[in-house]
Amino acid sequence: MFKIGIVDDEPLVLAGLRAMIAELRPPVELAFEADNGNKALEAIAQTQPDLVLTDIRMPLMDGLELMRRSRLEGYTGQFVVISSYDEFKLAQEAMNAGACGYLIKLEMDAAVLSQVVEKARERQGAAMAPAAQYQAMSENLHRAETLRAWMRGQEASAAAPGQWMTLLVITAHPAQGQPNPQLRQCVQRIVEDVALRYFPGAMLVREGDEAILLCGADDQQVLQQSVREMCEKIRRLLEQYFAAVARVGVSGVLETTARIPQALAQVRAAMRGANAQEEWLSGARGDAVFDTLQKSICTAMQAGDLKRGSEVLRQAAERLGGLPLDQAQQVCLQLCCFVSGVSREGGAALSTLCRDESIAHCVYRLRSCAELQDWLERLAGELDAIRLLQEKDSGDVADRARQYIAQNLDKRFGLNDVAEALHISQGYLSAAFKKQVGMGFLDYVTSEKIRLATELLSSGQYHIYEVARRVGFENQYYFSKVFRKVMGCSPSEYLKRS
Repeated sequence: MFKIGIVDDEPLVLAGLRAMIAELRPPVELAFEADNGNKALEAIAQTQPDLVLTDIRMPLMDGLELMRRSRLEGYTGQFVVISSYDEFKLAQEAMNAGACGYLIKLEMDAAVLSQVVEKARERQGAAMAPAAQYQAMSENLHRAETLRAWMRGQEASAAAPGQWMTLLVITAHPAQGQPNPQLRQCVQRIVEDVALRYFPGAMLVREGDEAILLCGADDQQVLQQSVREMCEKIRRLLEQYFAAVARVGVSGVLETTARIPQALAQVRAAMRGANAQEEWLSGARGDAVFDTLQKSICTAMQAGDLKRGSEVLRQAAERLGGLPLDQAQQVCLQLCCFVSGVSREGGAALSTLCRDESIAHCVYRLRSCAELQDWLERLAGELDAIRLLQEKDSGDVADRARQYIAQNLDKRFGLNDVAEALHISQGYLSAAFKKQVGMGFLDYVTSEKIRLATELLSSGQYHIYEVARRVGFENQYYFSKVFRKVMGCSPSEYLKRS
């Protein structure tokens, strides 16, 4: 795992950096913290981090001397200087001493730090020695053979890449024109490069046009979040540099390698169904309605747009008639899975139709395209009924959300926490809240936290760090940044004015 060390004589800055590092994706390891150059020099020698973020002006030994001494002692990692001073001379001295970058503390946030780490990873990869490259290649080949064995249902001596695992199948095709071997190679190279950044222990197998990837982590939530971000990055790179469209199939979370053959078969089957949908909808018969049905229905349901969701279902129902029964069943099943998989309301609508049966059992019990069309029409009707009830209830939802926010301003929470507490979907809560309140959920929460902060500061009873905790911020550094963004001044400046 990529390792970072941080050096600064200000405890609040260290706390802020620590919090931002903990949120980086893919995850990194915090190798050490030090509040002066002497401690940092010793820690660098012991931990050999890949990147050191260091202040310049510190007691005992400043950042420039730390860099020089570390190089003399054989440290080959990277330095990025962080400073409160936007001075060209300091930046020039830092670069001459071997720094790869120079950042102003007040301009630093999670996005800036993420970019710094990403560039450091790229430089590290470019500078890898031939021997290390050979070793990495050997390890990747061994992982590939291990994954092939697991895919065949065989045992292997290698350890799983994590306590929790996910299997992915990734393919791509040109946005225009026919597939070509060069694109296949590019896809596989991009998948490998990106995957190993997010999951250093990932296992990759190439089979024809498929890149089959096994990722693992010891934290299930981290695994799922990192997989989502990794897939989005792969899609973006392929689209940006190769004008290619990626198809990604993702299994559920696996607890044992024995489930890999079954998971692979299920992912491939799901992708075949999605491909059939896309061919049907992309103009093979000259009457395309959507670019990608899956994307349309998922986008609508995730956003809580039940009206759009029901429209998609009705348009799909109109065109089922021209398909063979088995293909129509598969399209219908895929649609229903998308509806229920990303939306609480969609799940409720299908529960009404299916009662105690599984979705697959209900769909495959329908023996004609006419019955399938009627099924989709009924599902659209259920979504409409839920939407009408929600429209009547949207004001109450916004009021209950504001009440939850007011009662929890001293805590960290997000849209998902409030939606779960109110037993509604995130998409619906977001839409209803903005409609009734006139501003987005996050903007409202931030404004309420800062409003309370100004009241606490004006009371004269609390220090700034106490106010930060009382309005749900983990550290004063981040609180001060948000406060300045909203109020146009720092908390200390606000105190002086008031």
